[in-house]
Amino acid sequence: MKKTLLACALTLPLLGLSGASMAASDTPVAGRFDYYVLALSVQPVFCATHQSKAECKTSSSAIKNYRSYHLSLHGFWPNKLGDASHSYGYCGVNQENIEKDKLHQWEKLPKLELSPSVRSELDLVMPGTQSNLQRHEWYKHGTCSKMSSDSYFQKSVQLVNYFNDSPFSQYLDDNIGKSVKRNAILNKFNEVYGPNASEHLLLSCKKLDGVEYLSGLSIYLRKDVDVHKEGQQQLFPDLQDPIYGRCDSTITIYDPDNPA
Repeated sequence: MKKTLLACALTLPLLGLSGASMAASDTPVAGRFDYYVLALSVQPVFCATHQSKAECKTSSSAIKNYRSYHLSLHGFWPNKLGDASHSYGYCGVNQENIEKDKLHQWEKLPKLELSPSVRSELDLVMPGTQSNLQRHEWYKHGTCSKMSSDSYFQKSVQLVNYFNDSPFSQYLDDNIGKSVKRNAILNKFNEVYGPNASEHLLLSCKKLDGVEYLSGLSIYLRKDVDVHKEGQQQLFPDLQDPIYGRCDSTITIYDPDNPA
């Protein structure tokens, strides 16, 4: 397997994966996907350039602290091999709601049927719920998972907590305010999750005042991923081609107490 290079865009525009690609005209059907992408954000970096967003104005110090020092949920995307543009989405969603979603009118999308416990956990790990990000993620991506919205977000929360409670996340915490080598981040991921694990990791970066900050991570996971099972083979799919990108060789871990 070729060496992974890192990307700077959370949308993964340069992804190259083996397998037949899905034609744009194909109608997406729930459950017909090959792997997941767990998209995680570094919330303070997001808020540095989105200060007007509701989730960046939270007054609760406890929640602010969690969002500052943990990776936050952006999305959990079913995807198909060869689908570089993430065109697999909106499974069974009517055109009216698709248009609302594409116009970012997420507050106009139908409310989701989430249990109180899942909604409470989701609000903590996904700050964007204050802007109805969960509705966008469900209608665009979650509808293709073949799960209920409650099960989909329960699994999403479980995965976020799994990676946040790991030595890898602790490594990022330990380096807040410091500049680290990109390869050091990759090596730590390999150390925690097994040889070649970093070939399933895509780093995103954001440049603020000339400094390259880590802004997010995308982790490629098996369709049947189960965090209760140990071992790399239970986490990662078989990717045949490398992931290309342009993150600098040195990356700074943002310090929310000393913002850019």
